[in-house]
Amino acid sequence: MEQIAGDAPGSQVEFQTLAEIRTRFLNGCAIYKGAQLEKPPGQPIDISGMALALARTLVRLGQYDKTTAFQTYQAWLAAGPFDCSGPTCGPLRAV
Repeated sequence: MEQIAGDAPGSQVEFQTLAEIRTRFLNGCAIYKGAQLEKPPGQPIDISGMALALARTLVRLGQYDKTTAFQTYQAWLAAGPFDCSGPTCGPLRAV
């Protein structure tokens, strides 16, 4: 859950420099609509979306299985996440 809580502002600050973030959020980061990716407040970005997909699979199976984990990531990508950066999704697309 920490990853997702920390990642939730991600769509507001993704691809920005630290200086840009500090300028924009002088009094801290508030989650609001109108973020860079124009998604609802707190919408998780690609890395958290993948983590949630894997967590659901782990709960369902009760254990980690690398083949099922990979299939889970492929299904997540096929569902069309709004945010899928090259380093995150490139390897999944290459298979």
